[in-house]
Amino acid sequence: DPSMGLVASDNSEVNVANVNIEENGTRSPIPYVVPPGINRQVDWSNNNYNVQLNEQSLSLEVKNLKDGYGRGAYRTASHDFRPYGNLEMFIHAEGEYLQDGDFSAFIRVGTDDKYNYYEYEIPLKITPYGTVSEDLIWPVENRLLVKIKKLQEAKVKRDEALLNGSSWPLDIPLEYYDGVSKITIVGTPDVGKVRYYMVGVKYPLKGSDGSNAMDDG
Repeated sequence: DPSMGLVASDNSEVNVANVNIEENGTRSPIPYVVPPGINRQVDWSNNNYNVQLNEQSLSLEVKNLKDGYGRGAYRTASHDFRPYGNLEMFIHAEGEYLQDGDFSAFIRVGTDDKYNYYEYEIPLKITPYGTVSEDLIWPVENRLLVKIKKLQEAKVKRDEALLNGSSWPLDIPLEYYDGVSKITIVGTPDVGKVRYYMVGVKYPLKGSDGSNAMDDG
């Protein structure tokens, strides 16, 4: 449920905001820092060319999330991913008493959020309170990198997969593992006709969840 600031069926709550270098650069217990390798843009309209533009990120605060549930924020916009090779995102995760791998981050793209989409999910590394290191605030393990070709290849493999001797039903999610990352396909998504974007976090279901998964090598 991507509803912003509303209570969901699992009694979880999500608040969507933004954090930026100018307002949150001295934030406690973890300051906001510019992700590694990213340079702040210069305000060329200012006569003093040393003036830098603010740099900011989307913030998702999730509370009371149950096992097996996820929350996120979404937007709709038309885009063609075919000219691009990768979709990359820097992710920071923090929370009292959280351990590495307790939560995962996901990005979902498709023509809608229920019937035709690709989803890419990675386990999250938690930043310890008190750190100021950009490499710990934005750990390399949390740098979500989706190769567009991987999504297309997974779709081909899904279309070749069989369930009880028949073609795989389009309404049943099929998961592929790309190392520790997971690709989920539902319906007939098209990277050339993306209309829906969602980013969020999941609390993986403990134990077997009965999902259908294939190893992508």
